[in-house]
Amino acid sequence: MEDRNNFKKNSMMRVRFQTAEERREIIRSAELGFRAVPRFPVFHVPHAGRKFPPELMTSVCVSDETFRRYHAEMSDTEAWRLVPEAYYGEEMTERFDISRLLCDVERFIGPEEEMEQYGMGFCYEKAWDGRVIKKVDEEVRRQTRKYYDEHHARMDRLCERHPRILLFDIHSFSEKALPEHIRKRADRIPDVCIGTDRKYTPYELISRVERRLDEACLLRMINMPYSGTFVPNAVLRGDCSCNLISVMLEFNRRVYCDENGKVDQARTEQIRKLIRRIVRDCVDL
Repeated sequence: MEDRNNFKKNSMMRVRFQTAEERREIIRSAELGFRAVPRFPVFHVPHAGRKFPPELMTSVCVSDETFRRYHAEMSDTEAWRLVPEAYYGEEMTERFDISRLLCDVERFIGPEEEMEQYGMGFCYEKAWDGRVIKKVDEEVRRQTRKYYDEHHARMDRLCERHPRILLFDIHSFSEKALPEHIRKRADRIPDVCIGTDRKYTPYELISRVERRLDEACLLRMINMPYSGTFVPNAVLRGDCSCNLISVMLEFNRRVYCDENGKVDQARTEQIRKLIRRIVRDCVDL
């Protein structure tokens, strides 16, 4: 079936809206010309995967119960639920379905990845508390790299489909599972961490996100306890003409989960509404 949303081929794109007000704003902006065409919102959810491929599980050197306990502590508990329903679909949301303890697609591969020194690179060997949970050899790295490369290829293809993208890198974190080296840097733990990139996160994007978080009475910090945001390789290499800006929104689990760590539906809906407001505020950047 022909892809009618291929901008390069058809010079057109579809933009979803949640309310009539959003639709009027989109039309008003589009009339100003290409530079005012609203950015296409894309959601990246890389650390909420719950699949455990058998060929990668051969590297695990602790009991299955222990490994899955660490997975529960370190994964982004059902973070895809924070994505507003209007944007949930293959065109606007890209999830990575494998446990981050088996393959972390947001780590760099090579010496530039600072988490390698803690045994927490793209192919984890240690958990947040320093315990060795996997014995990784070259074959495991090769198999892990296959999943890693496939995910990045999907993100690169996405950048070919839209001329202007607003990427939200969606995460959550558990205070309990903060590594010691991160805990030492943080004098307080925020409700929301705003992750930024010097080149791809403009100041005005940060400012508008901060304003909405302040209105919601959420304690926010920039690049603390985690830093950075996802930018597809095709954009980093300059292999595509996509104009992309990106910001990470990392929610403390206490914001949307109950005291038992279970997702609270009412709190989650409030976060979705908050993110919808942020999208509406930022698509014109």
